[in-house]
Amino acid sequence: MVNRKALIGEVDFLLKESADIVKSLTTIQNLKENDARVTFFKHINVVLDSAVISLMVSHKYLGSLSWWEDVHNEYTLSDRLYNHKKQFDYYDQILTNGYFIFMFNAFEHAIRLVCKGYDIKLYQDQHDRLSAMCKGLIKKLGLDNRDKFIDLITYLRNAMHNNGLFIPKGNLKDRTIIWNNTIYAFNENKLIKESKHDLWQTFIPISKEIMRTFNEIINSVPIKSIQY
Repeated sequence: MVNRKALIGEVDFLLKESADIVKSLTTIQNLKENDARVTFFKHINVVLDSAVISLMVSHKYLGSLSWWEDVHNEYTLSDRLYNHKKQFDYYDQILTNGYFIFMFNAFEHAIRLVCKGYDIKLYQDQHDRLSAMCKGLIKKLGLDNRDKFIDLITYLRNAMHNNGLFIPKGNLKDRTIIWNNTIYAFNENKLIKESKHDLWQTFIPISKEIMRTFNEIINSVPIKSIQY
């Protein structure tokens, strides 16, 4: 399991970065608080802050058997099917999944708003295909190709909707994606496999890339000239 104190530090660094971007957008670029470019980073900041709090609580208390015993007695809790170590593992799964889903949802919502304001035809043509919409937007803006990354986060999001199973739709087939020195294996009706065997070690770089991608999009000349 990844070092928790180091992990908390990494998430907190991203939190500070998102706060600094919000300040820059509102004070230097004079964007309104409800502008999609601002609200994206505000939503991300909330996700990151909640993650830091949850990680601190779990690191400080959930590894202690005595804490679990005291809490069970204090609240007269019923017996659990699993021991406290398993409970911690399941809590961590819910935390990591929730973290990624909220991060992805903020990105998806903001991308849709920006695309609708910049290119209504692309927005309408790809309304039900976020991956194609995002790739098309990035291509039209002349930014670095991120097709593999966009595929990765959409595959992860879709798998999480199926309890971690990769259930392909349409023409999608089994696929292996290598990104940031990590191998992600998506095999039909099987759980996702990633080579680092710790989702936190993969979600932090993914979070950084989501923020970097959106920041590049909103700082492109065509996007800067429009209000959202």
